[in-house]
This record gives sequence, structure tokens and C-alpha cells, in this order.
Amino acid sequence: MLATLAPGATFVNAWSDEAASWSLVGALLASWHRHDDRLDADFVAHSVEAQALADATDVLSRATGTLAIDPWNDAPERNRSDVIDAVDRALALLDHPQAEAV
Repeated sequence: MLATLAPGATFVNAWSDEAASWSLVGALLASWHRHDDRLDADFVAHSVEAQALADATDVLSRATGTLAIDPWNDAPERNRSDVIDAVDRALALLDHPQAEAV
């Protein structure tokens, strides 16, 4: 997943220190990214965190009504309020795992 740099909208990795804005999925990945300075290697969602990332993606899919979260996020008619509303629905679903959001 990618993020953009503010001035020229150049794409960088979601976990880059240069990232200035993120897609919904890019924000999730950025929040789960870890860098091991000893190995000079990047890691995303290992062990128990992998299940948490999967759960977050699942609940966001339910909140948006699609498994294709990136295309949903990138739709021309999508706006910031739509994304925030989807996150709010996802958070509400965490309290009621069997509920239908959309």
C-alpha cells in the first residue's frame, strides 16, 4: 500500500517517514509497520499482530460493504467524510461482531 507526499503527490510506502497522507488500507499498514534497526529490515504485521490486522481489515470490509477496500477508498465520488463514517461504523461493529453494517 502506498501513501503520498504532500507537495507533488508522489507515492511512497505507507510506512515511510516521508508519507503525508494515506488511503484507508495504507493507514492500517502504516500503523502495523515495524522497522528493526538491528537487522535494517522492515516488518509488517507479524505473529499476533497479523491477526489484528486481518480483523481490522475484515471489519472495515463489513463497514464499507466490500472486500475491495482500496477501490472503494479511491472511487472519484469518495470523500474524507465517507472514510471517517466507515471507520466509525467499523468501530461500532467491534462492539457487535455479528451485526451487519451495510
